[in-house]
Amino acid sequence: MKCLIHAISGECAFIHHEDLFSHSQACLVLRLPHFISFYWKAAKTGIPIRKNPSPTGYGLWAEPQPGEFDYAQHCIEKGNWHIGYDEVFGNWGYDKADYTFDGARTREMLRLLVEHPSIEKILIQPDLKKRLNLEQYAKVRAQGCQAARHDDHVHVQLK
Repeated sequence: MKCLIHAISGECAFIHHEDLFSHSQACLVLRLPHFISFYWKAAKTGIPIRKNPSPTGYGLWAEPQPGEFDYAQHCIEKGNWHIGYDEVFGNWGYDKADYTFDGARTREMLRLLVEHPSIEKILIQPDLKKRLNLEQYAKVRAQGCQAARHDDHVHVQLK
């Protein structure tokens, strides 16, 4: 597995990971802050999908697994009704049942990003930080209930 991550300037970074990223992500320029969608697999075959099934990148959530804390529901109960509003404009053109969250590839992508010195922080939903075993990284932080759900994408901010 070969990976190259290097900063171009204080405002962007170039990432190339020949085995992990899909062809369309092979040359990715990050701007502050930047949205990066998660990886998904075909539910029937387990084959990795080469792009996000959602045309907007939103709405296909890595839902809590049995026994996990449901952070989105917690936010709704606190009065943050908008936490799932991105599903309204993100949930068209695909069937959620056709896809499953690819935690292994998503975790590896986030690990590569968080270990790079030019990354200041990555915002993700707290239950996924735990599930993906990213708790040891101070740069990986919860986004809070005031923001959109972050169980379909993360925000990456460079130093």
